[in-house]
Amino acid sequence: MKRPDMWIMKDHPNQPERTEEIFDCLFCRDNSRNVIGWSKEDEGEFQRFMNYWESFKIGDIVVIMKGTRKTVGCVIIVSKPYEEEGIDDCEWFNFKRRAKLLKKFDPPIEHKTGTNRDTIIQYSGEGAKSIMDEVWEMVADEYSKKIENIRHDRLKKEIERFRLILGLSSELSALTRGLSTFCTFHCFSIAPGTTEKGHKALYISSFKFSFRNFDIYNRFIYLHFIPAVGTTVVVFFRRRAKREV
Repeated sequence: MKRPDMWIMKDHPNQPERTEEIFDCLFCRDNSRNVIGWSKEDEGEFQRFMNYWESFKIGDIVVIMKGTRKTVGCVIIVSKPYEEEGIDDCEWFNFKRRAKLLKKFDPPIEHKTGTNRDTIIQYSGEGAKSIMDEVWEMVADEYSKKIENIRHDRLKKEIERFRLILGLSSELSALTRGLSTFCTFHCFSIAPGTTEKGHKALYISSFKFSFRNFDIYNRFIYLHFIPAVGTTVVVFFRRRAKREV
């Protein structure tokens, strides 16, 4: 498999001693957040980091480092960037992406070379290249399996979304056909001198006939729509008989 683009990030640049705790909270617990991100107060550095962040692609690997020489784990980017307020001291950042755990190193790997202390580091500089090359050798096989699972899950979601759209479309089509049939059937079935009771009975029978193949008929229409409109029809003919309409 072709090697994806790789990046280095620091989970909490101001508190490197909390890196493992934050990594566990975000990716390793049963209720993990599965999100990665950053914040930057320095306006002079903001655009540089934003350019890096927007260059991430779905499927890229992010290596999470503690300090400048230790790697705690790595994750796979699975979403486009979005902005949302930080929640707590675990998910403290507001520029976010969804990510999935690729591998946690316990204990952390200690590298021979180091990096600078930037929040986001691209594949450049001898230290960063050496670290990413070393990590890739350790996760290449696992990445291949994980990325296939991620693609499979995304495909399943797309299929379910497509099925939902098709289901809604078919129900809307059935509703349109049912309304057309009902209007035609009911209007042409009214005989002169039909009583109010007869109108109501005819209304219900024609409605059942018109919507006999409509899925949500039994769940909703029969319980709510028929009584409501049926009552309206009866009231209409009663008022018409009294020449109120």
